[in-house]
Amino acid sequence: METKAPQFYFSHDTSEFQLEDLVESITRYAVYSDGTVSENGEVLPNLDMVSFNGMTPEMIYRDGGYEYFVSAAITDEFGVQTITDQVKAYIGVKGDANLDGTADAKDAAAVLIYAAAIGAGQDAPLYSDSDAASENLAFFLAEVNSSGDADAKDAAAILEYSAAIGSGEPKTWDEVLGAA
Repeated sequence: METKAPQFYFSHDTSEFQLEDLVESITRYAVYSDGTVSENGEVLPNLDMVSFNGMTPEMIYRDGGYEYFVSAAITDEFGVQTITDQVKAYIGVKGDANLDGTADAKDAAAVLIYAAAIGAGQDAPLYSDSDAASENLAFFLAEVNSSGDADAKDAAAILEYSAAIGSGEPKTWDEVLGAA
């Protein structure tokens, strides 16, 4: 299986993983009765026979981790299902800029510091300058209003969200962002 670059998802996402987001192509090889595998494979012309069996980010997310592997299954023309390679996906809590598993004031502060540095013309990481995947995930999670920038508006939304949870009257992200 040739996979695409890993994708980023929110831990509360109940949408099934989409094949076109994660898989570029799949090559099928013949396995003979003696257990040997053919040297030349066939690239599947379409991926209709491949699925993630209804798996969603919400189903596989566990607190404390953000790198996941999702198994894709192929159902052949005989109805036999086999599990193929696993596809990497990153999943985290919306608003969690510091990747500690919660969206809180520390995340809002991290976003504000990042936005101030960028505004001052500095090249600053949001999370870590040593790991591109973690940095990209942190940006994805911190950029809660989908404006394309992690900025003060995102920080304010993260604060509102975490304050609502702290008050015992939690709000959904849609309510915080005005989409409800």
